[in-house]
Amino acid sequence: MKRVDRGEFIVPGIMGLFIAAYHWQVRSIPSEVLLWPYLVTGVLAVMLGATLFRIAKGVYGAAKGWSLKKPAGLLLVTALYLSAMPFLGYSASSFLFLFGTQAWLGADKRTAFIVSLVLTALLHLVMLRIVDLDLPRLITPLFTL
Repeated sequence: MKRVDRGEFIVPGIMGLFIAAYHWQVRSIPSEVLLWPYLVTGVLAVMLGATLFRIAKGVYGAAKGWSLKKPAGLLLVTALYLSAMPFLGYSASSFLFLFGTQAWLGADKRTAFIVSLVLTALLHLVMLRIVDLDLPRLITPLFTL
């Protein structure tokens, strides 16, 4: 079994801490109000578990050590995504964030494009149309996204 770069555990660890802190914060709110957030964090927790399992098994990751290149890059890209959202709008910045992150992490460009487009369309549908959140939108003379 190959040795795994322990730096690969940083971003999933931050995500796990975020999920735990979120559930600690909302512990007194009635559970029927939190159905959607519980479903989303449940799916994220399963994905996080699978990611941690794959890292621990050495399925992917660098050779060994504590490389901080990927975690630092992901945190930087996330900060850029949040900074660009007021200017590009939620959907456009989400697409660029998803596609750019996948491409940077080494995914096939065609697959990254399709996955980014589908996820962005789903997020747009859910957040802006169904839930009707007031998120930043890209407004042009031809369309509003």
